[in-house]
Amino acid sequence: MDFWKNVTRGGERPFLIGRSESVTYDRLRGLVASALADLDDRRIPAGERIAIVLRDEPKAIATFAASLFRGLVPIMLPFDIGRPRLEAICRSIEPALVVSEETFISTRVVTEVELTHVARNDLAYLLFTSGTTAAPSGVEITRHNLCSHLDTLIRIFNFGAQTRVFNPTPVSHTDGLIFGPLLALATGGAVIRPGPMQLAEFETWIDMARLTGATHMMTNPTVLSLIDRSASRTDYFSFEGFQGILSGGSLLRTELWLRFEERFHTQIWNLYGLTETVTSVLYSGRHPEMGPIGTLGKAIDCEARIAPPLNDGKVVLASNVGELQVRGPHIFRGYWRNPERTSATFVDESWMRTGDLVRANANGSYDFLGRIKSAINSGGTLICAEEIDECLLHHPAVAEAATVGLPDNEFEEVAVSAVVPRLNATIFESDLTAHCRSELEVLKVPKRIIVVDAIPRGDAGKPNLQAVRELLAMNVRASSQLSGNDGDDIDSSLIELAALVFGAEQASLSVASTPQSVEGWDSFRHVNLVLQAEELFSIRVPGKLVGQITSLGDLSNIIRKARTGIPQRQLRPTNEL
Repeated sequence: MDFWKNVTRGGERPFLIGRSESVTYDRLRGLVASALADLDDRRIPAGERIAIVLRDEPKAIATFAASLFRGLVPIMLPFDIGRPRLEAICRSIEPALVVSEETFISTRVVTEVELTHVARNDLAYLLFTSGTTAAPSGVEITRHNLCSHLDTLIRIFNFGAQTRVFNPTPVSHTDGLIFGPLLALATGGAVIRPGPMQLAEFETWIDMARLTGATHMMTNPTVLSLIDRSASRTDYFSFEGFQGILSGGSLLRTELWLRFEERFHTQIWNLYGLTETVTSVLYSGRHPEMGPIGTLGKAIDCEARIAPPLNDGKVVLASNVGELQVRGPHIFRGYWRNPERTSATFVDESWMRTGDLVRANANGSYDFLGRIKSAINSGGTLICAEEIDECLLHHPAVAEAATVGLPDNEFEEVAVSAVVPRLNATIFESDLTAHCRSELEVLKVPKRIIVVDAIPRGDAGKPNLQAVRELLAMNVRASSQLSGNDGDDIDSSLIELAALVFGAEQASLSVASTPQSVEGWDSFRHVNLVLQAEELFSIRVPGKLVGQITSLGDLSNIIRKARTGIPQRQLRPTNEL
């Protein structure tokens, strides 16, 4: 695939369309030339690693392309990466160069002959997934992997020079990189970079798709859910040339999928894959080669199968249930300098273990049951957390859900769920528990269901399970460690609760305590305090009053009025209540 020619032949056609500026192919050519000159001046041999940490996306993309062009191995990293993780990755890859704003400097003009020279190196790039700081996990994508997968995507979706993909995903993530600059270079099309979605500017953000002539949108189920919750109109995608939405990163629930398509008059394709598969291996949606809506989909241009997952033998699975394994030309070759993990990932030489538990259907598609690592072993019963999430999302008041296993002395692990309510919805744990009992087996009903303001997520929209686990553990401790009084002494009970939520000394708090006087009182814990107080005192704080609480005394007065049936009005200063 000779997609480098688009750098030099694109002319004034747009390559990257941003909120504040656009980059034509001619300008991209200049940026690539500058990056090539900088790299050539340093005489870096082919095969060496180049770490890219640039806030300026056009320069970051040009550096990435130039590195590929010279046979170097670029590693695109988030511009806001933490210092410890950056240092850990650099220890792992031993880069010849770390390209930051300070090191991207060059003035030499590169000739056309130099610009079209390509050095050969089998490894195209490395992407680092969510490994620990001590052991960052680098995924090796070869040139053959990359070109094979781009060929598949171009064929399936008929991508071409007219393609403009609206893609807010960071380019340090595989969906942002592939369905962005690399797809544009492969087709001569363009990538639209609207920046991350901000609810306060939602209309401006989403309308950029229409104003820039997007043909596709690449996103994830979390963003689709936020659009569904925030939309005031239904015509965001009803314009000439728009073909549909590609959703990846996590499971797209059937209810959201069908509701979104009907409401916004567009179609969605679900793409299942991992960083290790470049982007996708299974596809579902309205396409003759894809699986039905609601499934993970069918394999295209690769093979898929199920196999018994590695376990201790305590769990017996149905014959059509097992771990999804895949193989094909775009499956990565291994983990950077980690032969042990690479060996454990591949079986029968070429089949890659995905770590996902699935059900095989007769039509060749697969249903997602859960991550094997996130499965909860409760009293010897294997519980797929995703099954509980799906049940909770059936409740009309629940917008988001995430379930994890927390340690338990009796059952080893118990399921505990976090839920985010829909706008203006009222949720009580007892109602959700009853709902789960109506749809799930007794052993699968979560022990606790805790309402939170937001579910911690990573860049790709997937729940950050470790952060969810810590959040829920904190909430469980807060509710279980209270002294157990019946709430008649409201001030004492509230101060005790606040100490747990804020991580503060109880003696340092009083009804006069404010966010300014309590170090741990941030906006997240503010909402958490209100939610915990609602549960402890069996009351409901009107949404319009949550932001007006400026002290523990304010919240104490709200609780008193709620328990006595006095109507809640606008808050007055604490000393007037």
